[in-house]
Amino acid sequence: MDWWVWLALSAVLLFLEIATPTIFFFLFLAGGAAVVGLVLLLGLEFPLWTQMLVFSVFSLACMVVFRRRLRLRLSAHGREAIDIDPVVGQMGVVVEDLPPGGLGKVELRGSFWTARNEGNTVLSTGSRCRVTAVDGLTIRVRPDVG
Repeated sequence: MDWWVWLALSAVLLFLEIATPTIFFFLFLAGGAAVVGLVLLLGLEFPLWTQMLVFSVFSLACMVVFRRRLRLRLSAHGREAIDIDPVVGQMGVVVEDLPPGGLGKVELRGSFWTARNEGNTVLSTGSRCRVTAVDGLTIRVRPDVG
C-alpha cells in the first residue's frame, strides 16, 4: 500500500479512538499505521506482508507496554476530578425516617439521595443531617449537632 493510505488509516483510527470512551485500543493501532506510513514516506519500500507485520508488531507491542499505564494514569486523574465539588460536610434534610444503620432518603442541594444513618438515634422526617462520607451513590449521614 502507499504511504498516504497508511496515514489516512491512522487518521481514521485516531477519530475512532476519540469517538470511543477511553478504551485506548484504536490509539495504538493508529500509531502502528502512522509508523508504517512514515517509513514508506521516507522511501523505504516493503512488500505488503512486511508492512502488515510491522503494523501488527508495533501496535501490539505499544499496547502491551503503554495501555495499562495510560488507563491507570487517566483513571487516577478522573478520581481527583470527582473531589472538586464534595458533598461531605454539606447539610441535608431527611425525607423519610432513618433508623440507626438504616437506609432512607435525604434531600441534599435540591436532589434526593439514598442515605445511610451512621448515628445512634433515629433521624426523623424533616430533621437536618450532615453528610460524613460518600459510597458510590449512597451518602452516609449523622444528625446535625450544631
